[in-house]
Amino acid sequence: MERRSLFCTLRIDDEADEKLSWSRTVNVITGTANNALVYMHHDCYPPIVHRDVTSSNILLNLELHAIVSDCGTYRYLAP
Repeated sequence: MERRSLFCTLRIDDEADEKLSWSRTVNVITGTANNALVYMHHDCYPPIVHRDVTSSNILLNLELHAIVSDCGTYRYLAP
C-alpha cells in the first residue's frame, strides 16, 4: 500500500506533514472498524475473526482508507 502500515505512519518523526492528525487517526480507526471488521464478522459466510488486528496489520492507501492484512491467524466462526 502507498502509505505503508498504520504503525509506520504513526512512527514517522522526521516529516511533520506525513504525521496523522488526531481527526485523521480517528477516521482511520472508525474506517477499520466499520469497513474491514464489520465485513469479516457479519458479511462473510462463515464469519471470520481476525485475531491479530494491530497497527502493523492495518495498511493505508493514499486516501487513508484502511485495509486489514495478514489473515494468518484468522478463524472461522461456526454458523
